[in-house]
Amino acid sequence: MPGRPLDTLAAALQRLRRQAGYPSTRTIGRAISLSHTTVAQALNGSRRPKWEVVERIVCYLGGNVEQFRPCGCCTRNREGPCLRRATPADGLVFPGGAG
Repeated sequence: MPGRPLDTLAAALQRLRRQAGYPSTRTIGRAISLSHTTVAQALNGSRRPKWEVVERIVCYLGGNVEQFRPCGCCTRNREGPCLRRATPADGLVFPGGAG
């Protein structure tokens, strides 16, 4: 279902991964002490990652964690799930300019 916050997060992570030279999920996972499966699920949007997973991936890929912090709205974290949808104002990269 396009337009879901999880899809937005996955697309932004994929863009960052491309900018970083498209490292494999195994390479990322080893570097940040997570399984490649956990990394792949975050990158493809098949499962809502915890904020800590997003933060580690973004840091490893050389991204700005603060730009992804609004993405925490669609991940499980200590505060629980978010009740709002991410928007372009959150500073995320939306594929095709859509929000």
